[in-house]
Amino acid sequence: MFFFFVVTTKTSSSQSTIEWPAAIVEMHYNNTGPDMNEYIEVHFHYSENPFYFPCPCHILSELRFFNQSGLLYKTITPAMMSGFNSGGWGSGYGPHSFGYYQFAPGEDFADEGKVQLINIFNGVTTVMAEYIYNGSGITEQRSSQT
Repeated sequence: MFFFFVVTTKTSSSQSTIEWPAAIVEMHYNNTGPDMNEYIEVHFHYSENPFYFPCPCHILSELRFFNQSGLLYKTITPAMMSGFNSGGWGSGYGPHSFGYYQFAPGEDFADEGKVQLINIFNGVTTVMAEYIYNGSGITEQRSSQT
């Protein structure tokens, strides 16, 4: 199964910037046959103002993977992912920071379950977004704090 997401924006009236929050951009799970590339790609952050740094309480600390029974089976951090930046889209848009993680051969992405994007700041753990998925599709729930 392959899904591609559109990352939505958040504007700030107190700063001259537009933010794209941490979000899953693409995920491949329940793959069979020659396309067995179980994979996840995450958008870390974006700011059009090079002097603006997101609040540490909005930065992705880890991804948590749960199977259909709710059992946590894998946790990865951005440091475990291969990172890359985009050049931006159009005048004044960029850079976007992304990371991807390819599951190792024999290591499976649960065919259905959920993925949480977690922030840990000052000892407080916040679920910034949660993606619940199965063979029919994916639903996203975002924290109001992100």
